[in-house]
Amino acid sequence: MIRLLIVTIATVFSLQVAAQNNGQTNNGLKNFFKLIKQDAHPTGVHDPFDFYVGPRLGISAATLTSTGGSPVFGPTGSAFFEVFVLKNLSIGMEIGYSYQGAKGVEYTINTKHEDGTVDTQHQKYDYSLHYINATYLCRWYPISSAPLSVYSGLHLARLISAHAKSNHRTNITDELHEGDVGIPVGVSYEWGQWQADMRYTASLRHIGRTARAKQLLDNSFNNMLSVTVAYKIQLW
Repeated sequence: MIRLLIVTIATVFSLQVAAQNNGQTNNGLKNFFKLIKQDAHPTGVHDPFDFYVGPRLGISAATLTSTGGSPVFGPTGSAFFEVFVLKNLSIGMEIGYSYQGAKGVEYTINTKHEDGTVDTQHQKYDYSLHYINATYLCRWYPISSAPLSVYSGLHLARLISAHAKSNHRTNITDELHEGDVGIPVGVSYEWGQWQADMRYTASLRHIGRTARAKQLLDNSFNNMLSVTVAYKIQLW
């Protein structure tokens, strides 16, 4: 009888603790969703120090200039913050990832023989480049009644992986410059907490570092056009 009573008390206590923890979890989830789901009605006018954060996801079309290759399409994404310094001017930063490169880059090999004849071979390469990016932006909202912004800034990138593929796949990370720098130019439009964005980023540094890379890539630059959607959360 005593044993049964002890088991019953322990069971009731466990259920109360579980219910309390479950209630705390539910309250935490409710507070979280309350934070990220806001009744937003964006315009082109904000209060100074309005502060936003959020994720950005989309697709990019990237090329390598002067190579004659075709664009490669891949994912791009970032986390960002934006803070207003004037009612229609903000500054911000993004940390993210991009997939870049080019397809079908043709490389011509001329082999001269002792008899003076020359053999010409054409070989095509696909280049896959993976970057981690830090982008600093200044946004201007030119129309007070519309949440439209235009922007530019500075794009800094770090190469984390690079491969060239022809007959087989070759790691060329060490043959390219580890860092890249570029200028982004773009336009965004907002509705509710959502933001649609189109951006073009032109790099200012040749990607080839070694003589072989410069020979294959002809002193090319990275260029990228991206279309993304962001979700903006106002913290204050």
